[in-house]
Order: sequence, then structure tokens, then C-alpha cells
Amino acid sequence: MAEAEQTAIQDAIRLNELLTQRVSLIEDAARAEKDFQQQLFDLQTQDSIERRQSGAVKTGLAIAKLREDNEARKKAAAERLADIDREIRLTSARVAKERQVFQISTDINALHRRDEELQLSAVDTLIQRWLDLKGIVASIVPTPGGGFEFQPNAAQATPAPQTATQRQRVV
Repeated sequence: MAEAEQTAIQDAIRLNELLTQRVSLIEDAARAEKDFQQQLFDLQTQDSIERRQSGAVKTGLAIAKLREDNEARKKAAAERLADIDREIRLTSARVAKERQVFQISTDINALHRRDEELQLSAVDTLIQRWLDLKGIVASIVPTPGGGFEFQPNAAQATPAPQTATQRQRVV
């Protein structure tokens, strides 16, 4: 159950990251559009005092290239935004379903704290399993005939590790 809750919390954290990426992408697109407009204006007004045919042709080609690059950038940004939007919808639906099972906070700091608690709990469980396995291996002893046998009392009891909660109380 703790693994499922940890997955749910990580999904909520991922949703927050996706929303942040979406905002950044929109801000970047707005800055790029402003830069495009400034470059276009600069190109259109660079030869305003003296009109020469070659300068006009160069300017026209530069404007066409600038527009082509801008359209390609807009298309790529729109595709990235659509991808992020799809992932946001999927992750939002997943988080909404997981909130029906777990009490998932909407505060990102609380999510990170709970995720850390669950990770520490998982480590404690893993350590306990290793200690149990170590005790079993220590209980396997050689016999005089060259075989092995299991003697539960042969291994000394290994103390259980402190859990995350116990470590926090000590600190």
C-alpha cells in the first residue's frame, strides 16, 4: 500500500512539474514572438533612408527567411504544448483517481515531505529483509558429513534497525 501511495504522490509531483513546464513554454513562445516582431521591424526599416535594389532584395529574402523560421518555431512550440497538454490531462486524471484512495496534498512541499517519508519507510523495510536473510544464512551450518543443515538457534539475533520515525525522535 505504501508503494501505491508513493506512486500517487510522485504522480502529483509530476503533474506540478508538467504545469510548470507548460507555463515556461508559453512564456518562451511569447518572448520569441516579441523577438520575431522586433527583428521583422528592424529588417523592414534598415534601408528606409536610402533605397537600393540590392538592399531591397536582400531585405526581402531576409524577411522571408525570418518568417519561415518563425513559422517553424511556432509549429514546434505548438506541438510541444500539445504534448504537454496531453500528458497533463492524463496525469491529472491519474492523480484525481489516486486522490480517491489516498489523502494526497495539493501543496508541493507536503508532497515532497510525504514522498521522502515513504522512501525512508521502504528503505527500512528493505534493510529488515536483508537482516532476516542474513539471519537465515547464518543459521545454515555445515554438518560433519560435508552437508548443511538449518539450525535456527545457531545465528545470533540481529537487532532490528531503527525506523525513520525512531530516528526522527532521537534527533
